[in-house]
Amino acid sequence: ERRCQIVLDAIDTQIVQSLQADGRASWTQIAKQLGIPTSTAFRRGTALIENGAILVATLSTPDTYPEEARVYEVRVRCRPGTQRAVAYRFGNRSDTRWVAVITGEYDVSAEMVIPHGSNLAEILIDEIQTDPDVLATDTTLVLQEHSVANDWPLQVQPKDTEQARAAHVCSADHLDPTDRAILAQLRDDGRRSYAAVAAELELSENTVRRRCTEMFERRCASVVTLVQPHSVGYNEELLIRLDVLPQHIDKVVKKLAHQNGVHHIASNFGPTSLVCELMLKSHHDLDAFFRDVVAKLPGLTRMSAEVELIVFKRGFLLCPWAQDERSPRLGTAADGSEPPAATTDRYRKLASPTPLG
Repeated sequence: ERRCQIVLDAIDTQIVQSLQADGRASWTQIAKQLGIPTSTAFRRGTALIENGAILVATLSTPDTYPEEARVYEVRVRCRPGTQRAVAYRFGNRSDTRWVAVITGEYDVSAEMVIPHGSNLAEILIDEIQTDPDVLATDTTLVLQEHSVANDWPLQVQPKDTEQARAAHVCSADHLDPTDRAILAQLRDDGRRSYAAVAAELELSENTVRRRCTEMFERRCASVVTLVQPHSVGYNEELLIRLDVLPQHIDKVVKKLAHQNGVHHIASNFGPTSLVCELMLKSHHDLDAFFRDVVAKLPGLTRMSAEVELIVFKRGFLLCPWAQDERSPRLGTAADGSEPPAATTDRYRKLASPTPLG
């Protein structure tokens, strides 16, 4: 992966932690919290955003986490040399939450959030499998997510946690066209000023501020800050798939959830019962994790591992540090043709009308 070359020092890391706690905090507020000059907070924070080491964005809860939806992991085997192209096209879909190029039996893995009532057969057969770069697919239903931290690896939970969302279920009818227009303006720049949004939409700044405050307080939207793992010293990103006897699953999940380096755990209705994403600092840490943690898990009968080569998308957001992976061929199939018309139209339909971009 062509990684961003920025490596965060202690002050940079503290700035990112502050942004993860409140993505719209002013540079003055952050400087006061950290005990540094405002000019330093502004200069360093702006550089991190402009250089693609972090991303601050605004997400609509009804669009990213529909009230009734199922999560599927779709793995794809690609035509040789087209892994980046396929992953990039998956990343451009609004129904994908996470997309990565991986090692192993399959080349690309994607988590898809499919609203209740959607035609899964149409998505899998008519859209994904008709892509000429896709040779085979494997689809698994996610039964339960035990640990989700899209703002990893700094372990600062976003304000909109799973527990917070459970306290208030937001449905699509909570947002009117003006709300959605405001969120669309903040989609790729969660720190954009309310004045700039108001000017673009011909609204008053007070109207924009009031509506955003209401959406954030009601958890109909949230500001999310992502950071490139490599920039804070996490150089090992991988998935482990664990086949655990049913009576031991709860114990295994509980043990894994308390381990450093564990980002995400999910129970799957598929060939393996658990999938765990790891982010570790070194090869030594990886070796220790397998010897000291995995080897001691109760009821484990089988394990496989996949290295994440390029992560294109996290938490519904395209990772800016993966944008260098794009090339002119990414919009075309291996034979130089455009993707199938139905697929192209679907991507365009998914990308254009909603704040998910």
